[in-house]
Amino acid sequence: MRFNHVGALLIAVLCYSTAASQNNIGINNSTPDASAILDIESTDRGVLIPRMTTVQRQAISSPAEGLLVFDLTTSSFWYYGGGIWRPLEGTEWSLTGNAGTVDGTNFIGTTDGVPLTLKANNLRQGYLNPFYNNIFFGTEAGAGGSGGVYLGYQAGKLHAAGDNTIAIGYQAGANNNTGTDCIFIGLEAGLNYTVGHNNIAIGSHALRDPDASHTYVIAIGNEAGGQLMGSTSNVLIGNFSGHSLNGDHNICLGRAGENINGSYNVAIGSSCATNGAPEFSVLIGRQAAQLNSGPKAVAIGYQAGQQNAGIESVIIGSQACNSSGQGTIAIGALAAKNGAGDGDIVMGYNSFSDNLLFSGSFPNVIIGTEAAVGTNLQFGGNVYMGFRSGSGSPYHTNDENIALGAYAGASDPSNVLFITRTKNIMIGSYAGYTLGTNSGASNSTENIIIGNYTTTPSTLLEDGGYGNIMLGEGAGRDLKLGDFNIAIGAGANIVTNNNDNDNCIAIGNGASITSPANIDVDNAVAIGKLAVCSESNSMIIGNPLQYTMQVGINVSDADYELEVGGTTSTTSMRVEDGTQLGQDAPVIRMKKLTGTIAATQGTSISLSHGITDQSKILAVDVHVEYAANYSVPNGYTLNNGFEFDYYITPTAIVIWPVNGNSINLLNDPVRVLITYEL
Repeated sequence: MRFNHVGALLIAVLCYSTAASQNNIGINNSTPDASAILDIESTDRGVLIPRMTTVQRQAISSPAEGLLVFDLTTSSFWYYGGGIWRPLEGTEWSLTGNAGTVDGTNFIGTTDGVPLTLKANNLRQGYLNPFYNNIFFGTEAGAGGSGGVYLGYQAGKLHAAGDNTIAIGYQAGANNNTGTDCIFIGLEAGLNYTVGHNNIAIGSHALRDPDASHTYVIAIGNEAGGQLMGSTSNVLIGNFSGHSLNGDHNICLGRAGENINGSYNVAIGSSCATNGAPEFSVLIGRQAAQLNSGPKAVAIGYQAGQQNAGIESVIIGSQACNSSGQGTIAIGALAAKNGAGDGDIVMGYNSFSDNLLFSGSFPNVIIGTEAAVGTNLQFGGNVYMGFRSGSGSPYHTNDENIALGAYAGASDPSNVLFITRTKNIMIGSYAGYTLGTNSGASNSTENIIIGNYTTTPSTLLEDGGYGNIMLGEGAGRDLKLGDFNIAIGAGANIVTNNNDNDNCIAIGNGASITSPANIDVDNAVAIGKLAVCSESNSMIIGNPLQYTMQVGINVSDADYELEVGGTTSTTSMRVEDGTQLGQDAPVIRMKKLTGTIAATQGTSISLSHGITDQSKILAVDVHVEYAANYSVPNGYTLNNGFEFDYYITPTAIVIWPVNGNSINLLNDPVRVLITYEL
């Protein structure tokens, strides 16, 4: 408001002047004041001086110093002084603004320590309290406390007892009555926050409706911590970040951790960890661990562990391991996409991605691009490493297998039959690969397959097998069905033809066991390059059409097709059944008989030979040892006294010393060697 004062009013009218007159004039006053040239008194009228507009005032020509007029435009008195027109006013602030102020000298406020209140429409709009250090601006902003800054409609409206709180925005911190050291910025930020300390809420509805006391919470973003449950030391940044979180010491960036119930977590990304009860978990990525997470889990990547990030699991990669068990590790985009079981380790793009059930007895280790990919019914205790190793058909079931190499332990994706593999070892490209749209079996168990199968796809064990060992590139590739077979060497093979071969051995490059259609071959052995055996209970060494095989036994250098060495104290070779030496030779055996020559010349002895058919006896060799290491054959006559003879009966070899010429042989040892045909 401006107050106008008339300092001096000189009216040169009604004046009788003479050269000697010095009297002052009084109007309605018989005793004018001696200090005034004109003294006017009235109780119902005033003095009216010249009135004009601002334009007219400024048009006065050569105004005199002290000239006074009333400006109708500004409704104020103006006087001319110091060469300019000046408004006639006091030190009060004008409704239209003041001029000529000095910074630091002129101000609006008080000098007595009393709070300053600003009002509009008779409602408090501003409040400055130097004693309690409060600053309130806005309708119903602030209520009390100390050290408060409240800006906005009803900002800090009920804050009567807390200290050092800042609330900026419409109803920011409106119902905060005892909270201290808090900052609320934004529409209804901290609106219903009532008790707690050291919190920061920035954004529309940030920390708006918490359910209880909170401390050391930072909530930045629209609805960040909007319905936060009792907690401490959470950092929530992003729209709806930690909106209904219940826990302590969490960090949520983005629309993350909306409804989780847990503590000591890091959740970063849109819709990351929106539900569940994680503890000590790190969850990063859009929709990572979105629906549930167990304690101590790590899920990083778009939709990593979306359905469930299991306890102590590590899931890294876009859409990796939609649902995991305890201690699962899944690394790579789409790794274990449909899920993995307890303790499974899955690494590689799209590995183990289409499996329906993972309830095996033991965890799996699956490493490689698309390793173990397939819609498997059961999968447990396997180790698969290599591109598409262990990948399977829609009905592929695997337990406790080891497969190392590209396509090792895999099956044709178009397979429509049920395949079961258990406790097999398959090492090498395509080792143990099952080919064909109708291949498969009820069981393939405890086989060892080592070697590459890259040149020609294999049908190995496509119909099942147990306890087989295959070592070498392509070894056993045509064994569709059989048990306890061994194939060692590149191309060593056991060929099945609608039959079941068991207990066969093929050793050597291209060595093979073959069989006619629908006839089983068992206990067959083929040894050597391209050796072929096609009969049960047989052994073939070498291939005479390809090369000459030389076999040595107990020798250092074999010079013959079969060479057997030994010492005087050991048996070099023993044949229980007959021996055939040559294609047209008979099958023979030998028998040794011993006895003692009769004590008198001309008296015979009989040694039973035990051969049923005496006609099968091919040769008999008889020697009598007349002295140590000295013997003579039958019919010896070079010296007198050494002659004897023998003959053969159906049951015995009969030997007698010749009467009168065998005196030196009486009571001496006799040895008989019989060769007979089977």
